[in-house]
Amino acid sequence: MDITIKQLGEVVVAALREAGYMESTVGNYQKTIKALGIYAGGVDQLYTVELGAKFAALTTSPRTGKFSAVRRFDYTRLINVGNSYVQAGVVSLAVTRRGGGGPRPESDEFIALNTAWEHDMAERELAVATQDYYGRLARSYLVFLEDQGIMSLADAASVLAFVESLMDRWAKTTLYGIVTNFRPFLKFTDRSDLVDAINLVRARRSHRTPAVLDAADQQLVVTACTTAVVSARDAAITLLALISGPPAIMPPWNRSSRYCKTTCWIANHGQHASSYASRSSPGLNEPTTADADNPGSAG
Repeated sequence: MDITIKQLGEVVVAALREAGYMESTVGNYQKTIKALGIYAGGVDQLYTVELGAKFAALTTSPRTGKFSAVRRFDYTRLINVGNSYVQAGVVSLAVTRRGGGGPRPESDEFIALNTAWEHDMAERELAVATQDYYGRLARSYLVFLEDQGIMSLADAASVLAFVESLMDRWAKTTLYGIVTNFRPFLKFTDRSDLVDAINLVRARRSHRTPAVLDAADQQLVVTACTTAVVSARDAAITLLALISGPPAIMPPWNRSSRYCKTTCWIANHGQHASSYASRSSPGLNEPTTADADNPGSAG
């Protein structure tokens, strides 16, 4: 069947909406169709299975230069639907398990180990997404060993070599997730040396660093803290947070309190601090017990 990328996109989108898919999902398909058109040189180009295979292989993110699981999922999903229409004339929206693909081990020992691992996860009733991710990492490790000519569980060095091989394709920010989600399988093998090896990988959870307030916003925070809108106690903590950061100065038991949330909010939203404090927290400018005992401290 001859069909252009534009026509294929219209057919797929119509089928999705008829099937009751959410607009967010439809939008993701449209975004991928647009990317396919750009790759092919225009949406008026004919769609072929060969073109789809080449497009689906573009799993490297141009932003990070690393493998992108989201890109692989979105591209493969569209190509599977497109191929079903070109080959059978029907848009197949059959649900497939996310992350269940990829190469699988071929040796008898590894097949048995992978099957036992899948059964163990199912018996523990882990979430489907968790089973998919755990299973994919385990299979990738076993296939990695087979590619090295190893047909049985190797020594600890193989674990480190496997993780290193992933870092050639995955972003460094994913290292923590790889280590965390690969460890359960190694524990399942009952090989303490393999578990010790994965624990040697120095993986830290990445945290987004909040933007630093510019000089003008900092001055607004200071101005708000020197008015009667903010009590002396709250002003002191807010100003300290402004230069040190809230997590560094707040005790764990107080970080979830209204007081902590308010002062942290003011420190990060200086230009609206006064109006927010007076409108959303009317009790913020009320003197505390400490303020009542020391009237001169408020304001």
